[in-house]
Amino acid sequence: MSSETPRGGAGALPPHNNVEGQQWAIERRLGEIFGKLGEKLADLTGRVEVKVKPETSFTDIGGLTEAKGIVRSFVTAVTDPELYRKWGITPPKGLLIYGPPGTGKTLLARALATEAGAVFYHLKLGTLTSKFGPNTGELLQEILGLAREQGRGVVFLDQADALALEHLLPPAQAREAGHDVVIERLDLRAIGKANIVGEGGLVKVVAAAGDGPVLGVHMIGPHVTDLIAEAMLITAWEASPSDVAAHIHPHPSLSEGLGEAMLALAGRALHTA
Repeated sequence: MSSETPRGGAGALPPHNNVEGQQWAIERRLGEIFGKLGEKLADLTGRVEVKVKPETSFTDIGGLTEAKGIVRSFVTAVTDPELYRKWGITPPKGLLIYGPPGTGKTLLARALATEAGAVFYHLKLGTLTSKFGPNTGELLQEILGLAREQGRGVVFLDQADALALEHLLPPAQAREAGHDVVIERLDLRAIGKANIVGEGGLVKVVAAAGDGPVLGVHMIGPHVTDLIAEAMLITAWEASPSDVAAHIHPHPSLSEGLGEAMLALAGRALHTA
């Protein structure tokens, strides 16, 4: 969330006195951001939906009485953060809205922006991370900088569990670094836990050929952030797929997906995508 007044400076957008003009200017600037990063990182695409004047109200959302009350309480953090400081409280910068798909999370965020008179930015991180990989942080910094330039803003990071899903070297960078790589992809729908909760996803492991060290782990899907710690240890210790495959992953758990991808690279596949 941003409550800053629009500011000038290099790259800043000029102020606009009408909604359509501001909408056009922001979308143009987003195009420039994607173009700049596309030239730097590859021919990349993605989408950020922007609504300068959102029109979803809390009364438009059926049910969710408790959730609406909590989210609505953050309006003051956007419109008058100094009031928090008068109370001796640091104003909150954001909140986590969680729940299964289709339960109103986007509507709640949009209603917050409407009531606060803020620009609404909707970033679908599951799509963006699959295109920008480990450079998603750079993209987010650019977009957050744009939001600050525009004053009041609500930046909705949809599918936040897609953040930090790629660690160390993706395939292209691994090859550029001189590694001969092998890649294993495993559809999480092959894992019992994913079937139990009715959600899928993907685990991809990049390793040096010949049972060399694991160079990168890529994961997409709900709850895969639970696997990041193991992925970080594997890559930090330069473990090989066979090193990891020698250990049993608990059943039923999503960690089986990471374990089975390692088994496949070690020549002992159980399930493959």
